[in-house]
Amino acid sequence: MFIPSLSLRAFVPLSRTRRTELGLTGRAGLLSMNLTEFDKRWHGTAFTFAGDVRTYVTEHWALQVSLEVTRGRASTQRVEYTSKQDPTYTSLGLWFRVLLLP
Repeated sequence: MFIPSLSLRAFVPLSRTRRTELGLTGRAGLLSMNLTEFDKRWHGTAFTFAGDVRTYVTEHWALQVSLEVTRGRASTQRVEYTSKQDPTYTSLGLWFRVLLLP
């Protein structure tokens, strides 16, 4: 599945060698989930805000740890799997990534 999004990251180097960065990311796009236990499919728009620490291991490889908050809204007015019929989705995640950067 291809889900388009736009992501922007601002950062500040934490060392003179610029090997470690402190960053903030904002992302807007689409979100789709398949809820098998409820036999439902959830899709809509989503916005993510994240803070991260990125360390370059080599010129093109980096390790990144980020804390992300995502808030989404379903494209339909009725979502049957929630008790309040609320078509919103919120998640908090801690991510570890290995990045290949150009």
